[in-house]
Amino acid sequence: FSNWEWLESANGLPAGYQPGVMALFNGNMYLSINDSLYVFNGQNFQFIHAEPGFSISYLSADGQHLLAGLR
Repeated sequence: FSNWEWLESANGLPAGYQPGVMALFNGNMYLSINDSLYVFNGQNFQFIHAEPGFSISYLSADGQHLLAGLR
């Protein structure tokens, strides 16, 4: 773990974020951050989607689609 780096807003993340669940799908890494879904393009994170009033409790990359479980 000595090579880990904390990524910040310069990488497309919101300030003071809380990382959540992660899934690899179609060669991309998807990550829940706070209550939103982001995708990592190799250098930066890009906002994908959020559902107001819900948080992402799991991501599943089984099958042809990425499935997000909301709570």
